[in-house]
Amino acid sequence: MGIRFPAIKLLDFAARWNELDASDNPFAAAVMTHLKVRETNEDATERQRWKFALIRRLYEKRCDRKKITDLFCFIDWLMQLPEELEHLFWQELEQY
Repeated sequence: MGIRFPAIKLLDFAARWNELDASDNPFAAAVMTHLKVRETNEDATERQRWKFALIRRLYEKRCDRKKITDLFCFIDWLMQLPEELEHLFWQELEQY
């Protein structure tokens, strides 16, 4: 007896960025976060910019409070920043 699960490669979704961005599905936000983590691996300043953009997107999509909180925690956990950039990120978020 066995169980089969379909497998996907998240990197394949990079070419479908506009589709992900248009989606209200929380998995789309998770995939976008993963793609930007990989893309900004060597550039913490760019990662800070994308971390803010991905979180701002949740508010602009008018997600409910629970979804924003859950996805915010996921994005914050995945997109680690150096201490000084983390501080700047929180300042920018508070101003937003």
